[in-house]
Amino acid sequence: MKLNYVFLMVSFGLTLFGCVTTSHKTAPQPSAPINTAKNPISVTIYTGKQKPEKPYVVLGHESVSKYNIVGIKRQEANLKDSIRHLAAKRGGDAVIEITNHVDSVSYTVISYKNSTGETNKA
Repeated sequence: MKLNYVFLMVSFGLTLFGCVTTSHKTAPQPSAPINTAKNPISVTIYTGKQKPEKPYVVLGHESVSKYNIVGIKRQEANLKDSIRHLAAKRGGDAVIEITNHVDSVSYTVISYKNSTGETNKA
């Protein structure tokens, strides 16, 4: 009986370890620089024709729906909060060129350049 138990355990072990796959390391692929997320509270919202006086780089364009998932219109404070969170997620320092549409708000996310010409890191 003890021999059957040993045979069963060896078979189980071989079955378990026989299914292990090996991984092959490949050379790292070049990728686009990843923007580190920033604190949403630190994102500045420039309204109207206001533009920052500091030099900046455009990170991209975003839009936020004026209505939530159930179709209820969002309050202005909630819209600004959403704008700040999305801009911070992209690594932005500020938001410019805010445009109101019928059902959404679009804007441009920017990041300030430092004295060496690079964008600010978090």
